[in-house]
Amino acid sequence: MSTPRKRRIRSLASLTLLSLSSLLPGSAVAADLGKIQSSGVLRIGFFGENPGLLTTSGREVSGFAVELMNAIAKEMKVRTISWSKARSSDELMPELQAGTFDAIFSTLGSLSDVDTSTPLACAGGVLLTRKGGPTDESGLKGRSVAVAIGTSSFYYVRNLPFAKKVNVFRTYEQAFHGFLTGGIDALVMERFDALKMYKKVGAEKYQVSAPLWNEYLYVIVPRDANKSLTAAINVAMKKFQQDGTYEKLSMRYFSQDVRCVQ
Repeated sequence: MSTPRKRRIRSLASLTLLSLSSLLPGSAVAADLGKIQSSGVLRIGFFGENPGLLTTSGREVSGFAVELMNAIAKEMKVRTISWSKARSSDELMPELQAGTFDAIFSTLGSLSDVDTSTPLACAGGVLLTRKGGPTDESGLKGRSVAVAIGTSSFYYVRNLPFAKKVNVFRTYEQAFHGFLTGGIDALVMERFDALKMYKKVGAEKYQVSAPLWNEYLYVIVPRDANKSLTAAINVAMKKFQQDGTYEKLSMRYFSQDVRCVQ
């Protein structure tokens, strides 16, 4: 049954996607796979950073997504990948359509005039708890929960339709410290932030849940120009998920398999 909270989330998401769709010109000029193979370089734009997934230090870009895409590029017979950080998230789509990037790495997978790969990973919100603690939304009823103000997790917990004690902190780091010092049963936060902290404290005493909600991370390209590119990415992703390459890489970075489970 659709709840008012879910309807509000869907409405906000629809408005966001409609606004972004209005930025898209009618035709794309990014290179197709054949031209990318000839040049030897796949140009990927991004904006957001996530611990372990995709981070920058000066001009260096590193993380799970970088290693995974390097392996995919090798499968596609593309020599290298050039990662470029946009000045804002609003610039990603216009730059893609202008041909500045061949593709972008983003969660915006429901726009018109674009083609998306199989999700490379799933972000979203998770529970960080002590062993034996809550593992899903229903387990938060009557519990003390920590969140960071203004985040997706904050609004998610605030709108849960049952009694709970919400402890609000300015940042995830402060919320994590509050959780560790006791009196708080669960911390609701973005998945990759939680996995970073989980690796610090270890698996002996703590656990990270499956996503409470999913945010799919795609490689996105202009639909008309690059159908061959996403098809090749999907073939490589299927191979890596079947032969254990994906799981091995994911466990090294996160101690958890971060593929999307439909």
